[in-house]
Amino acid sequence: MATAVEAWEERWATPEGRADWLVPHPAVAALVPVLKARGTQHVLDLGCGVGRHALLFAENGFAVEAIEAPSPASTLLAARRPRAASD
Repeated sequence: MATAVEAWEERWATPEGRADWLVPHPAVAALVPVLKARGTQHVLDLGCGVGRHALLFAENGFAVEAIEAPSPASTLLAARRPRAASD
């Protein structure tokens, strides 16, 4: 039996496996104006996966710390997305 990290690593290693995890969840996106109205400046994303929510908050001006279990696939994808989004 694979560990959770191994299972997610396998899923995130392919474009098909990542597809459902690239768009921020609507409930999380709805937090952006709420947090801005409260004056929040920093966001911590624990278990950030491929970084979809961390990137959403960063694009909206928040300082973001994103943490994920060691996973080469998720870390590589998350690291590339902000650069690709700004190109």
